[in-house]
Formats: sequence, C-alpha cells, structure tokens
Amino acid sequence: MRKVVEKTSHTYEEAVKAAAAELGIAPEQATIVLIRTRDLDRRRPGPEEYTVRAWVSEPAEATAAPEQDLSRVAASVCEHTAPTMAEAVRVCLDELGITEEQADIQVLRMQDTNPLKPGPEKITVRVWRRRAEPAEETR
Repeated sequence: MRKVVEKTSHTYEEAVKAAAAELGIAPEQATIVLIRTRDLDRRRPGPEEYTVRAWVSEPAEATAAPEQDLSRVAASVCEHTAPTMAEAVRVCLDELGITEEQADIQVLRMQDTNPLKPGPEKITVRVWRRRAEPAEETR
C-alpha cells in the first residue's frame, strides 16, 4: 500500500519540502498535489497557508528529471494579481511558457474595494501545467 502524507505550511515550497522529508525522499521523487489554500489575512494578497498531499512517484508517474531541484518544481506554479483575469492568466502563461490549453487555472481571490463599480478591481490567479491525461485503452 502506498504511503500518502499531507503537510500544511505558510508557503507551497515549505509544504512540499515537509511532505518529502516525511516520506524520506527528495521532492523530485514525489508526486505532489496541492489540495487546499487558505486566505488567513484578507488584508494581504494571496493565501497564507498551503496544504499538499504527496506520495512516492511510480516510474510511470515521474514527470521531473532526477536532477531537477525544488526551485524548478515550485517554478511550475505561478500566482499573479492583475486588474483582469485575462491579464493575470496571460502573465502566468508567459512566465510558465505554456498555452491556456496546457494549463489549469484557479482563481484565488477577487478584490472589490469599490461597490459602485461592477466587477472586481483585482483578481489573483494560480496557474500550473495540466498533467497529461492517461491514454485511453483500445480494445
């Protein structure tokens, strides 16, 4: 049976490091899933708490090269705040070097400080590369 751990920390990188440490492996050898973020202080942009679930990658699950370091793993997730969702997403897609079809997009926060103006004034998004879908079996 596969050992699965969940770790929560104030940054994504720290949560990944803690999960990998509990598994006794390097972060590059783990499959990491971001399962929850929490915005603990509404005055600060973005979440202050990240929870990840991790397990040892099977050879077929491995997506990172063995020499890949944690900074490169963390760089595969982008968070950005902009006046529009389209602008925030575009900046992250450019930073990650992927297209919208290759990305999963999560709206983290919509700030609306002017109730007389329709729509939010700032939107914070998180963008990451979508994992490849498993190939369908042919019969």
